[in-house]
Amino acid sequence: MPDNGWMNVELKTNFNTKTIAKDTTWVKQQTVMRHLNIAAQRAETEMLGLFNRTVRTWNTQPNFYHSVVLNQYDTIRVIVGTDDEHYAWVNGGTKRHDITAKRKPFLWFQNMSAKTSPGALTSTSVITAGRWYKAITLTNSGIKKRDFVGQIRAIMKQRLPEIVAVELRTG
Repeated sequence: MPDNGWMNVELKTNFNTKTIAKDTTWVKQQTVMRHLNIAAQRAETEMLGLFNRTVRTWNTQPNFYHSVVLNQYDTIRVIVGTDDEHYAWVNGGTKRHDITAKRKPFLWFQNMSAKTSPGALTSTSVITAGRWYKAITLTNSGIKKRDFVGQIRAIMKQRLPEIVAVELRTG
């Protein structure tokens, strides 16, 4: 389960299953619960897909944990997240900072474009250009906040009721 170091999207939706079962006389309450569980698993899969889309081209893939909790009475909880520090840096951004060569006499680098951009849930290939530079110390301008977690939360808050409604209708 997540603790303070985890970045996660947790969706919680309340349904009164007794009312649903009473209003929809052709569906027994156990069937409603089964379809709510299927809907929660579909939401979990969709949310996991959104998280994976943000790191598609990363060299080191973070591990995403995920769980579905379906309360017998009235609550669906779908949780997807990670505690990967690199994901946290990209998601939350970093401040301007100095980087100094520690193991070698110089830092070697090229100008390059970022794999991710603010406001987009995609990851692209890095484009390197130009000549190689060397320096003992350089100032990194930092990373602008990508806010993947906030974007995924907003998308899934809208999608979860739609997924549940479709599953109850088709089930």
